[in-house]
Amino acid sequence: MKKPQVSSELVGSYMPHYFKEVPDEGGGEPSRFYLEVAAAWTDPDNIPGIDLSASMDMPAGSFIMPFNTILDLVSAIGSQFVSSGLVQLDLHSDGLFAAKYHEVVVEEGADIMTTIFSPTFAEAVSVFPSAETSAVLPEGALSFYTESNLFFAAVSKDFIRAIEKQEGMEILSEIDKMLGAYKGLSVVSTDSHYAIPFKYTFEGGVFRLYVDRAMMLPYVKLLKDVLGGLGLDPSQMMGLDPAVILDDLFNATTELQIAVYLKKM
Repeated sequence: MKKPQVSSELVGSYMPHYFKEVPDEGGGEPSRFYLEVAAAWTDPDNIPGIDLSASMDMPAGSFIMPFNTILDLVSAIGSQFVSSGLVQLDLHSDGLFAAKYHEVVVEEGADIMTTIFSPTFAEAVSVFPSAETSAVLPEGALSFYTESNLFFAAVSKDFIRAIEKQEGMEILSEIDKMLGAYKGLSVVSTDSHYAIPFKYTFEGGVFRLYVDRAMMLPYVKLLKDVLGGLGLDPSQMMGLDPAVILDDLFNATTELQIAVYLKKM
């Protein structure tokens, strides 16, 4: 892999930064949002949603949660993980990174929904890279670089080859087949790595890393095909069909962004 080019303004240490603060009506601590999920709607007066009636043991169509409410909920949940999970992110000039974080604690007997909506984090601060993480992700396995005003997250093909050898799997060829079948994907493939681009801005020491609707749209067909291959039965998922939900969401939006905010320390 050629020496990565990294915008010098991005090199440094970061902590989570909130982009929005909502006062508490009872005078308590305000709610702060660190993960932004924003949309512009095709018809703002008629925003579709997801029928959650089955989850409430109600007749179909009785309880439809609009997508704007769902996106606000995703922002709130994601903000918990960013603010309580991430302590510090270091971006180095050589394209490598380090992080300090609190691991998510999965309580015995807790279901996945409880873990997502009410996450618990370990008090201890974990570090990446470390002796423990190096056994799974050796140095250089993951990296980043900047090019054409984009931020690329990269995974080393040598790392993937090591997994192939260890597990007896053909991963690189399968990824290449996928990239050939889904031409619109923005994945960069070189002799040394695969990389996925993100947009970013850096203003006043705030690093905003994000993807927009145009960047996400090519992945919708891939995700729908993957979900279809899993043979999920909507009747066992409270009547929900993920493929239909994806179509409804993207058809209802003209713009869609998912962004995380970090502040240089």
